[in-house]
Amino acid sequence: MQQQKKPWYKSPWAWFILMFPIAAILGCINMIWIAAKSNDGTVVDDYAKQGEEVTKVVARDQAAARLGLNAHFTMDADRQTIHLVLNKPVGDVLRLQFVHPTRSELDQKVQLKAQSATDFIGKLPGSLGNARWGLDLADNANQWRLQGSFKPEQSLSAPLRPAGQ
Repeated sequence: MQQQKKPWYKSPWAWFILMFPIAAILGCINMIWIAAKSNDGTVVDDYAKQGEEVTKVVARDQAAARLGLNAHFTMDADRQTIHLVLNKPVGDVLRLQFVHPTRSELDQKVQLKAQSATDFIGKLPGSLGNARWGLDLADNANQWRLQGSFKPEQSLSAPLRPAGQ
């Protein structure tokens, strides 16, 4: 008796062997789709590219340390009104930025106006949610900055200091 040859696609071993390359191709297509769909936000901090090296620029942090600046941030129970108290007078208007840890489109900027030499007040443009927010306080001339972190569900206040302190 002669055995009839079956076509390759009817053999279970052929499909078992092809299963792995097909899974790899489908996984690759899925990763390309995810990469095209999602937007990796930009890094919000002071970085400069010099040649092939990316370094953090700390001049504004050092300027705040030289000035001896510290601040305390407080948010009202309505989670919209912001009070800021500095330890030294610095000017009439400050800029406070709420930096989301992973999504730059959720970042919010607040302009704080002086109520007295060291007391400032401002209003948030939108709701913060429950993320852990980075705080970045600077003057309008961008000569110095103070940083801190804030989680609305844990506390409605946070200290701000020069980075590295």
